[in-house]
Amino acid sequence: MKTACVVCFALLLVGGAAWGQAPASGGYAGVTLEGGEPPSPKAPPAGMQYLTWPGFKATESGSEVFLQLTGPVSYKEKRKGQRLMVTMDRTLVYLKNNLRPVITRSFRGTPVSMFRLRPLKKDQLRLEISLRWRAKHTITTRTTGQYHYLIVSFPPPSRRRSR
Repeated sequence: MKTACVVCFALLLVGGAAWGQAPASGGYAGVTLEGGEPPSPKAPPAGMQYLTWPGFKATESGSEVFLQLTGPVSYKEKRKGQRLMVTMDRTLVYLKNNLRPVITRSFRGTPVSMFRLRPLKKDQLRLEISLRWRAKHTITTRTTGQYHYLIVSFPPPSRRRSR
C-alpha cells in the first residue's frame, strides 16, 4: 500500500506532464507532416539515408502513409493485387523498431489495412502497403525542417466503400 501511495503522489507532483496532456513548450510531441521532429540521428554512412519514422494519417480528405528520411531517396513503385510496394535505394532503417508492422484496419474510410518496412539488399528498403480494396494513390516527396518525407496518399473512398 505504501508503494501505491508513493506512485500516486509522484504522479500528482508531475502534474501537467503526465498522461495525455500536451508536452511543455519545446517538448517532443511526435512526428507529423507538419513537424514534431524526433531528436536528430547520427549521420548515415556516405551516400546513404536513414528512414527515421514511418507514420500514418487518416482524415476526411483521405489517408497517407508517410516516411520520414534524413535526405532525398530514389524509389520505384510496384503494384501486385492489393499490395503496393515502394522500394527505396540507398536507404537504411535507423531504429529496428521501425520495422514493426503498423496496423491501420481500425481506421474507417481508408483502403490501407496495414503497412510495414522490409530491408532487402544491404542498401534497399521496401515499404509494403496492404490494401483492403484496390485504390488509386499518389506518391509525393517534400522537405520540412531538416527531414525529407516520402508520402503515399489515398483519396477518400467512394460513398459505397465508406462503411
